Amino acid sequence: MGYPTYKELLADVLIRMGEEGNVEGTDISETAVVKAYKKAVPALLRQGLAILGTAGKFVVKSVEISRFPGDGEDRADLRELAPDFFNLLYREVYYKDARGGPRRRADNYRLEGERWFVMEPGAYGVWTIYYNAYPRLPEGPVPDGAEIAADPEVCALLPLFIEGKLRMIHDEDYGTAVLNEFEQRRAELMAETATRAPGAYVTGGEGMGKWL
Repeated sequence: MGYPTYKELLADVLIRMGEEGNVEGTDISETAVVKAYKKAVPALLRQGLAILGTAGKFVVKSVEISRFPGDGEDRADLRELAPDFFNLLYREVYYKDARGGPRRRADNYRLEGERWFVMEPGAYGVWTIYYNAYPRLPEGPVPDGAEIAADPEVCALLPLFIEGKLRMIHDEDYGTAVLNEFEQRRAELMAETATRAPGAYVTGGEGMGKWL
């Protein structure tokens, strides 16, 4: 699936802030006001992702761990294998034995400390682990083309949160009203997704195959 880019989100925020005259598609005019907003948006976007990252609408990703005779380690740090790892998707771990046989739901592992994947002694093969991913952005300046890998319903609320925070600078009442709307919609999202399966899936994890 395609995710919105940082530049697309920035254009949306600028339009919400009344700067539509400086936005044509994703072409943005560099006025003094626009530059001030652009300077503030990355930090606010990270705040918004932190708040919405656990709102119940996760992107589900997968990572593989291979272990064969001669490999000394029987455990791996899932947060090192996949830096966006939030938690394990319930019972969604599959195993393919190195000696052959069908791929099956795994029962030869345990999870320690919500992050350490410990394989059963003597078990060799490939584990495919599905997990809920926490949306992340690159450290430092955010490139225009950076994708915001979050569920569409989460992405839709990010501009609202950023607008509210920006409005607070010059009009606290207006900013508070916008943030109240954001909180209401976030609460509705959490309620709607409490018992609903995740709606966005991608495959492949970051750092696949890296061992401790």
